[in-house]
Amino acid sequence: MLESVAQKALESSGRKPGDIGLLSILSSNQQYLMPAPTVELVSRLGLNSDVRTQNIQGLACSSFSEGLRSAAGHFALGLEGDALVLISQYTTEWYLNIVRLLDKISINNKKDFYSFVYFMTFSDVVGAVVISNDHDGALVKIDPKAIFSQKETGPDNYKKAKVELEPDKKLRIRFDLDVNPSVLQKNVAELSLENITQIKTKYPEDFANVKFWGFHTASKPFVDYVRERCGIEQQKAQLTYDVMRETGNTGSVSSLQLIKESIDKKVLNRGNIGGIVDYGWEGCDSFLYHVQ
Repeated sequence: MLESVAQKALESSGRKPGDIGLLSILSSNQQYLMPAPTVELVSRLGLNSDVRTQNIQGLACSSFSEGLRSAAGHFALGLEGDALVLISQYTTEWYLNIVRLLDKISINNKKDFYSFVYFMTFSDVVGAVVISNDHDGALVKIDPKAIFSQKETGPDNYKKAKVELEPDKKLRIRFDLDVNPSVLQKNVAELSLENITQIKTKYPEDFANVKFWGFHTASKPFVDYVRERCGIEQQKAQLTYDVMRETGNTGSVSSLQLIKESIDKKVLNRGNIGGIVDYGWEGCDSFLYHVQ
């Protein structure tokens, strides 16, 4: 899936494999422990032998901003070539492994119940984007200095959501999901509000002109809660709900997906401004993007 979408990104952007100076892969989860996926994809894509590679795994749903910052760092160092950022979420194997071992699914057993819900709602999806300092032909422009991030710093933060490798009674390794959705929802809503407040304060004119707000497609109740806490009208986020109905929770790919859909479906046109409110287990990111 990563190879296929990377090839499409190169073709649609008019880039050749030799034009890529940084290959960055952001994964919600690992398909296998070692080696990192860049090891295989460098040769599959025919990239140069001196290409820089980076693998960021385990950041869950809010990882796209890290890809943007990594690309910005590549350019700030004066290194040659564009950045090819690939984002992946492939969770069926994880959650199917859990569901197969369940004898009975009951709301009384929260861990097993949420494992089943996540198995049903998460999509297997990959996305790709070519990031360049050259604005000619660009679809959108994002200022990396205007990406706002917040992390939960409480001592028990790690307890709200985690996936562990754990042997079962037959000593088979299983993925054990432990998540507290209500605590997670409240945390990310407050952190997202912090980000929105900073954008509104530092870029008041752009904020006032945002025509579309994309929210991470966690679920309708989740999006409703975060959106209302951030003071964003549902009308300005309607595409988020439409996309969520069509493709479910696309995890770490959702920000990139919403940017593309807002242009493809002409929710935004040249000169318009969109905003992204991204959040996940690891924290929250928000930024504006300008359609070129």
